[in-house]
Amino acid sequence: MSVKWESLTSTANANHSLFDASSVLKFGAKMRPNHGVPGHLILTEKMNKVEVHPALGLTTPIWGYEGKFPGPTIEVDAGSEVRITVVNKIAGNIPYVHVVSDDAAGGSMNDPGTEASSTDSLDQEESMNVTGLNAWTVVHLHGGPTHPDSDGWTDNVIGKGEHVEMQYTCDRETYMMEHPPQTPNGKPVKESYKGGAAPMYWYHDHAMGVTRFNVYAGLAGGWLVRDPIEQLIGLPVGEFELPLILQDRNFETVDGTATGNLTGRFLHKVQSSVRECFPPATIVNGKLWPRAMVKKQVYRLRIVNGANARVYRLHFMGMKTADENSRETLQNYQVQQIGTDGGLLGKAVDLPNGNLILSPGERADVLLDFGQMAKEGFKHVVVYNSAAAPFNGEPVTSDAAIYTGNRDEFREFPQVMRFDFYGNFMQPGIKGKSIEHMSLDPAFKRLPANHNVYPADHGHNLIVLREEDVAEVDPDTGQTKIKTMLFLHEMMKEEDADKMGMNMYNIKVSDPADATKKIRAGIKLKLTDDPVTYVTVAKRFNDMTSIFIVKGSWQLWKVINLSPDTHPFHIHLVQFQPIKRKRYAATKASNPIDNAKFNFTFTKPPVDVGIDDNEAGWKDTVRVNPGERDANDKIISAEMVIVAAQFNKHAGRYMYHCHILEHEDTEMMRSFVVVPKETMPFMGHMNHHHHP
Repeated sequence: MSVKWESLTSTANANHSLFDASSVLKFGAKMRPNHGVPGHLILTEKMNKVEVHPALGLTTPIWGYEGKFPGPTIEVDAGSEVRITVVNKIAGNIPYVHVVSDDAAGGSMNDPGTEASSTDSLDQEESMNVTGLNAWTVVHLHGGPTHPDSDGWTDNVIGKGEHVEMQYTCDRETYMMEHPPQTPNGKPVKESYKGGAAPMYWYHDHAMGVTRFNVYAGLAGGWLVRDPIEQLIGLPVGEFELPLILQDRNFETVDGTATGNLTGRFLHKVQSSVRECFPPATIVNGKLWPRAMVKKQVYRLRIVNGANARVYRLHFMGMKTADENSRETLQNYQVQQIGTDGGLLGKAVDLPNGNLILSPGERADVLLDFGQMAKEGFKHVVVYNSAAAPFNGEPVTSDAAIYTGNRDEFREFPQVMRFDFYGNFMQPGIKGKSIEHMSLDPAFKRLPANHNVYPADHGHNLIVLREEDVAEVDPDTGQTKIKTMLFLHEMMKEEDADKMGMNMYNIKVSDPADATKKIRAGIKLKLTDDPVTYVTVAKRFNDMTSIFIVKGSWQLWKVINLSPDTHPFHIHLVQFQPIKRKRYAATKASNPIDNAKFNFTFTKPPVDVGIDDNEAGWKDTVRVNPGERDANDKIISAEMVIVAAQFNKHAGRYMYHCHILEHEDTEMMRSFVVVPKETMPFMGHMNHHHHP
């Protein structure tokens, strides 16, 4: 038996909800290593078929860790050493269809089926290549302080029948900072900062060029680090702690049309320009628009945005009936955020503007007091997503926009999941106290926002996110196709780049739109609060490495977004803290992709945008929002995020990248190297200090 997409989604009407016919989530036992030192477990990658919706009538083929979608939640104790044997037993080709949508022909990522997909020869070749893709995989523990040999370097893939050993130590780090004297006769002051307690990491595939396809096939799972402080605080455990991995998917149809019967297989449909993927169906823990049965007390939600490209802006709305006609926004004493990517905050905080924004790769630790809600007559909580795709940071315009679908925003179905209350026992709060602004980790401290109090030997790295037109040539026909790609421009002082022969602003290449013309390979940038002029020294994954970090040093990464959309910026190895957001404005608007003369100078003092309370913790992924554009799509301002981290765990080669997987796979990823202090003097031209 198979059904049409319309029959799955038409249950939402005046008296019914999308959730009424959906699956009830089951939260099984977590996977733990054995009790050896180090603890050991075997994680096997398998092909399997799973049920994503009971009304579908068909199973869906996936690739999964232990054959599950998502993979099992792994639970380890803080400070423990863990050895994992990853075994690839996946046979056959990718278990879904990949197409490029042709918007001009009426194609849309909103719709199932392959009709109105691109007939361009390069796009068709891409689809055929994905169809023939075997499972070449590499596991990355996202957020973990991993040794480079176990970090999941993108080229180190394994194929069917192969295995690899990964070793992790999930300890809570201590960071030391020596503040320089703040007065002429003052002395340096040492201060320690404790890393995050009880973080939620997640593990997922990270194979070069095909991460987007492997993760979409199902290769992702959660990872919890247990800390004694959780029990001291009285945080919910066991059945009252719910790991939730949010993703989105589309579906193949029998005849390729949007109205045809579904085959049960997923469909990876992307737009033709930057290849982003915004499917119409929200999947939570492998289930389509699911429900969770909850008792009337406090629950802890460990939320992961595991989507390829979609940003979620989540709204938790209380319901007194199940038909979604009695929506009320929850109050702060009913919902609080208690942790970020890297662990607990010092105290619980309100959701900014009543919602929770998570870009791909970000996590949130959230408390919902269903007991308090039940006291006030609520019987359900529905989670909605109001974020347009692609997301540019624009605020929600009205309450109705939260729960009303919008095809133009690739958000036809804003529903995410529903919590249904059951049982007579009712227990609001934790230990008899409200969850609102409850005390959490007493050791948590914010890193200083003032640049002048960081050690004198701290480093700076300036990264510019930018869209550019590139030419793609069909080797068979010689046809040239122009497409927009996104790059991470690593910037260096112009005088240093010139001395090292790395100034890409001085390099001329053929204009993709007109081969008879030349354009610049890099850009030039000048900021109003910095006297230095910066130029590009690298932007593609295999360009020369330009970021070398002294092990143990503090680093300030400054990431500025010249693209039109929000990007999740992820750094491997470390947990950092966002310490500042600021917006730069220019007096003259600039064409964002005009490489012929792109020399961008901000001429107005930056405005401090501020860090939201719920992102002012330890993180490994941060949203970098775009600035403003005029009516002609020219840049008039740009936002910068500054994050601070100490690189004291391991030496070696690591990656940083945009965590939109379709961007990461197509050049929006770069490497950096952590070097022992004693060997840095012998590194020749690599001994370059990125400091303004």
